[in-house]
Amino acid sequence: MGEKINNQPLFLWVIGFIFIFRLGGFTGLILSNSRLDIVLHDTYYVVGHFHYVLSIGAVFGIFTAICLWWDHLFGLIFNKILINIFFWTFFIGVNLTFFPMHFAGMQGMARKYLDYNDIFLKWNIISSLGRIISLFSIIIFLYLILECFYSFRLVLINNIVVSTSGEITNLIPFNHRYGELVSPFSNIKF
Repeated sequence: MGEKINNQPLFLWVIGFIFIFRLGGFTGLILSNSRLDIVLHDTYYVVGHFHYVLSIGAVFGIFTAICLWWDHLFGLIFNKILINIFFWTFFIGVNLTFFPMHFAGMQGMARKYLDYNDIFLKWNIISSLGRIISLFSIIIFLYLILECFYSFRLVLINNIVVSTSGEITNLIPFNHRYGELVSPFSNIKF
């Protein structure tokens, strides 16, 4: 109970989503200027912006939902150290993958080309390193899921299996009538 909120994995994923989505939004502000948009239109800058806003923002939202609902769905909790390692490797990996694309695009690297000039090599090496780190983090996530099921760490409070997140705070359901079937058409008279 005395644990700080910023040490929770769910908090990390929410803050990570906000950071990623904001960074994508800030890069979109640059594209809202019509003169800059004409110059940056078919470059890697747009690719980096697009992936920050739509792709990685959605993936961070999915992992936030997994963090929030995992104990509700399965009654098991993740290893906290492993999920923090997974978050940081994934966060660093996607930022190393997509942020250098902005710099390559500002230098004029066009998208949809099979080959590129050597001046873009350093940005592509950094992006490739980020891709490898992201792939490694997905392997950590798969191990995290397997470890969660094999270790069988139940969510327990006073020997009752319940959730520990803030989504469900009551042990007794409210405003539900169990044991009787109520039809939505029971009040209609013909």
